[in-house]
Amino acid sequence: MTSGHNLRSRIHKDWKKLCFGDSLPRLKKEPAASRVVLEETFKVERLIVKKFTPKEGNLYLVKWEDYPYTETTWEPQSHIDQDSLSEYFPKIIEHQRLLSAANALEDAIRDRLRRGNRNNRSVVRFDLDIFRYCFHSDKAVLLNSTQDFSKLPLSNSWYYKIAQNGTGQKIKFPILLTPKLRMRKIYVKIEDKVVLENKPIETLCVTSATCNFL
Repeated sequence: MTSGHNLRSRIHKDWKKLCFGDSLPRLKKEPAASRVVLEETFKVERLIVKKFTPKEGNLYLVKWEDYPYTETTWEPQSHIDQDSLSEYFPKIIEHQRLLSAANALEDAIRDRLRRGNRNNRSVVRFDLDIFRYCFHSDKAVLLNSTQDFSKLPLSNSWYYKIAQNGTGQKIKFPILLTPKLRMRKIYVKIEDKVVLENKPIETLCVTSATCNFL
C-alpha cells in the first residue's frame, strides 16, 4: 500500500532525458503562510497598593493572575483596565479571605493580651485590599468601638482574653490601625545563576493600650 503523504507530487517525468544528465524539474513553491504572533495578555488579580510619584503620577502595585507574588509590578494608571481601577476600594471580598484576615487579626490580639506582654502594638499579615474594603481608607485609621470592625467576621470575644475565673485583659479603644507594605528580598537559583527577587509583604500594625477586663 502506498502512502498518501509524499514529499513531492506525482508530476510527469521524461526518464529518458534524466538518464542522459538532465535535472529533475523543480516544483513550484507554495507561498509560506505568515505567522501571526498574538500579543500576550495579563489579567489583574488585585491591586495591592498605590503610591504617587511626581514624574509618573499614581503607580499601582499589581498582583497578576496566575503569576507569583515575586512577579508583581508597579504600573502607571494607563496600563490598568478601568474595572480593576474601580475596584481599588473593593465593593466585595470573598468570605474565605475575610475569614482568614479576621482569624489572623484575632490571633494577634490574643497574643498581645497574654500575661506579661507589655508591648502596645501587634503586627499581623493582612491583605491591603481587605483593609480598604473594611475601613474605607488606604491610610491609617483610628477606630473607637467594636462596631468599626463590623465587616470582619470576628468572634464576639476577639478584643479580650480572660482566665477561668473571669479576670483578664482587653484592648482599650481607640485603636490605631496602620497599613504597611514592605518588599522582602529573596535570592533564588535559576539556571546556575543567583537571582534577586522581591516579594511584597502586606501587614497591619495594631496600636492601642490595654486595660483590665470588667
